[in-house]
Amino acid sequence: MLSQFIAVFLLFPAAQAAGAEREVVRQALELSQVCAQSNQVLWAGTIEVVGQRGEEPLRPLSKARVRYAQAGPGRRYLHLRPEEKDEYYLISNGEKSWAYVPKLKRYTETEGAAVAGEDAGGRDDERDLAESMAPDVLAVFGAVHQEIEAADEPGPVTVRYGGRKHSWPSARLLSKQSPNGDRHMFEIAFDPASGRIGRLVWSAVSRGNSGERLLIRTTVDFEETRLGEDLGGELFEFVPPRNVSLVDALPIPGQTGSFLQGQTAPDFELRTLSGEKVRLGDLRGRPVLLNFWASWCGPCRKELPVLSLLHLDYEARGLIILGVNDEGRNTASQAARQMKLPFETLGDGARKAHKLYRVQAIPSIFLIDRDGRVVRYLRGAQSEQALRAALRELGL
Repeated sequence: MLSQFIAVFLLFPAAQAAGAEREVVRQALELSQVCAQSNQVLWAGTIEVVGQRGEEPLRPLSKARVRYAQAGPGRRYLHLRPEEKDEYYLISNGEKSWAYVPKLKRYTETEGAAVAGEDAGGRDDERDLAESMAPDVLAVFGAVHQEIEAADEPGPVTVRYGGRKHSWPSARLLSKQSPNGDRHMFEIAFDPASGRIGRLVWSAVSRGNSGERLLIRTTVDFEETRLGEDLGGELFEFVPPRNVSLVDALPIPGQTGSFLQGQTAPDFELRTLSGEKVRLGDLRGRPVLLNFWASWCGPCRKELPVLSLLHLDYEARGLIILGVNDEGRNTASQAARQMKLPFETLGDGARKAHKLYRVQAIPSIFLIDRDGRVVRYLRGAQSEQALRAALRELGL
């Protein structure tokens, strides 16, 4: 679809690339320069991301309502309301950073500046794509005026901006192909009088490791855009609402257990399969390995014998290995007996610990140091060599 359009697009006269004879194209390129030069940016609207691999159909990847702002180094604001996840805020004033999830009525506060998305922890591949794209949409568009290869004016586009419908002119801008084959195309509808952007479609085409074409298309329907205006400081300060609790760590919707890495391990109390109570906080002073597993999970059954061996080797050095199983006591006990597990397994039928640690895939391992801090999160079955290397981070 997009590759066919690019092939036709490149047949347009070279004069269009410079935008010399096209007023709307010229204004769009000027707007690109404004985006590049603005150190204070704010936008709000709906962002939708779709993807395509090879000739497969386009598939939805993310959709969210977004309000994003940045003002110089370290000052970031992001309010994200994903379509199928809870809303959250990531805010930094350059000296402190906050993450806040209204549904949980909890927030975190840390010293230091952070860009949006980094202050809450977690890996890049666990972030909502809308969150990842939010800081880049106008920034990448700001570079297109330097690398334009072709452009045209498809005509007016109906947009809804500021609560009203408008018919604004539009331009399509195609970037030069990079040495690795990447190419960007932008379709932008804007008000020439004010420079307000109503819609921006950013299509990025690249090649995967196998050589197949990959397309990511991001569409933003703007409700508000402010470029180069003084945004003040209040937006980048977080004032906790009433009845909201400050916590050490906070799961951002969509992220898995890695958000805890470097944070205090959430405390919980569960019973072993034999009925004895175990409270994680009572184990402070000894390193702990938490392993989330289930009897039906093939990779878990492959990894559990390795953990049994490690238990025998490291128990004398103070390591405590605890399994966590949500299948029910009878099923878990039968599996533990069959595999002759030498360490205790905790029953988590109500998934209390699973939810606290955001376990979305098993097996999952959390390594907790003597101070009760999560130092490593490992997702998927691990080899003996990998686990021994990870345990060295616990001083073992």
